[in-house]
Amino acid sequence: KILKEDIKLVIKSLCKRKVCVFQYNHRIYRIINSDINYIEKEPQVKRCIIHTVYDEYYIVNSIERLTKVLGNGFVKTHQSCIINTSNVERINLAKNLIIFKNGDETSLLSDSMKKGIKKLGLL
Repeated sequence: KILKEDIKLVIKSLCKRKVCVFQYNHRIYRIINSDINYIEKEPQVKRCIIHTVYDEYYIVNSIERLTKVLGNGFVKTHQSCIINTSNVERINLAKNLIIFKNGDETSLLSDSMKKGIKKLGLL
């Protein structure tokens, strides 16, 4: 009886998590939003790279559309990048570097977006 209640609790918890579902090369992927560190637009190609805490995935979509789909917690830091603010460990403004909790980092931080980052209190 206790095991059944625990299983129901876990399933309920998993169902509350927001998930990004997409298809690439005839495969369907499901990524929990909290696992995404950042998404960057690949130059000269019509696809983006989703950098997660454990892997990278490709998706054919625009940064603007992904920002709208992912919603709260994701902020545009560059015309080619959006980040998951809950996975940011620190930001080095002098080097334009965003460092994530798993050690991953990106330098896609534009001067115009620094003001927005300061307002969010990520520094």
